[in-house]
Amino acid sequence: MDKFTKHIVLLVFQITALSLSDAIAQELSSKISSSEIKIGAQASLYITLKGNDLNKVKWFNFSDSLSSVIEVVESSKIDTQITNNNTFSLSQTVYFTCFDTGIFSIEPQSCYYDNKALQTNSFTIMVSSIAVDTTKGITDIKAPIEVSVSLLDYLKIYKKYILVGWAILTLLTLLLILIIQRYLKNKPLKNNTPIIQTDPYQEALDELDRIEKNAIWKQQKHKKYYTSITDTIINYLANAHQLFCHEKTSAEIYLFLSHSKLKDHIPSLKELFDTADLVKFAKLKPIEAQNMRAIELAKHIVIETKPASQEDTEDKGTDNQKTGNQS
Repeated sequence: MDKFTKHIVLLVFQITALSLSDAIAQELSSKISSSEIKIGAQASLYITLKGNDLNKVKWFNFSDSLSSVIEVVESSKIDTQITNNNTFSLSQTVYFTCFDTGIFSIEPQSCYYDNKALQTNSFTIMVSSIAVDTTKGITDIKAPIEVSVSLLDYLKIYKKYILVGWAILTLLTLLLILIIQRYLKNKPLKNNTPIIQTDPYQEALDELDRIEKNAIWKQQKHKKYYTSITDTIINYLANAHQLFCHEKTSAEIYLFLSHSKLKDHIPSLKELFDTADLVKFAKLKPIEAQNMRAIELAKHIVIETKPASQEDTEDKGTDNQKTGNQS
């Protein structure tokens, strides 16, 4: 075979291949499920397109009708299939119905492949009415049929709402329990123990007696000894006379008391507190006489500054005792 003949054969082969490819690209088929339907019934239009380049396809755009009397009920999704030799197949089903009787045509529907229009076949549909038995008279409309519903049916129907409601109820219950627990935890307990009214005057004297009896200065605990005495006096001034001298220096205490009703007792306080400051801050080692003098000064300050109410109480007690003796 010479070179010219080879070229001729190759050209014929290419033309044949292009023709076959173009034939495959335009292979559009369509059919309907039935050519006869009852009025209001549904039928289907099946459409399939095969080709070798999916990008060249512009698919059908179905509206709400296939003709003036045939209405589209629903269109399925496009089913796309790709074969091994790179060809494709597109399929779609269109469901339609008709609410008039007679013989009607489904007009050809168009799609495009490589900018060329492809059309489905034209179909003829016969729509017939429902046969009516005229020998029977007109009957009443049937009443709705009552269907018994069990508890299990209700649970199946409203299962979702029951679960949601149960979850919300559970959360609210847990929240209420937490609130109650926190309330009970923070609620102060009732103390049924009777409140004993303390006497600041007698309490101070008792504390000074205890300090004097312990005499911890004999154990070289001078700082603790004087601190106990001054703390007792400061607490007594606060509880008995509402003169709050806590966190004040000795000089501040003297100045504070100079404007109070206890200003006449500042010299005794100054002697006691000055000695205490020397022991606490200058590490003074007082002798026995100084230690005894400190406790005596403290008692003297308390006795001389006894609250007036306390004195009145004691005077009344004395008068009552005298009256009882006279009787």
